[in-house]
Amino acid sequence: NHLHRFSEWKQVFFFFSAHLEPGGAFIFDINTEHGLSTYPDEAPVIIRGQNNFMTIEYYHQKKSFIDMQVTIFEQQLDQSFQKLEATITERSFPRERVDFALRTHFKEVRVQDPENRRVTRWSNELLYTCIKSPSCN
Repeated sequence: NHLHRFSEWKQVFFFFSAHLEPGGAFIFDINTEHGLSTYPDEAPVIIRGQNNFMTIEYYHQKKSFIDMQVTIFEQQLDQSFQKLEATITERSFPRERVDFALRTHFKEVRVQDPENRRVTRWSNELLYTCIKSPSCN
């Protein structure tokens, strides 16, 4: 989801197909357009670790895009905290478009909803398993 143009997604599909042996698998997941739209525009999520903590704030840009502002406070040896920040932008595309592009390079494309539900337009995330055929490039 970190590539913002569909042509970049298609390049990734091509490169993975080119580097796999026949019968090899390319496995990845995506956040769907619906999934990105469900991220909260509210209070940040706080995740505590052993010697650090992280906050994530979500900001909706436009349809199919979301920005995640990630801030990590990492405890140093002197007990102070170092602050690290990054903004991660994610984009998604319609499942049909992704499936069509994958079938150009893979003989078998399986799609699952990792929450063990049937894949629907309301699925938040999709898990893809793509198998390379002997004749695909």
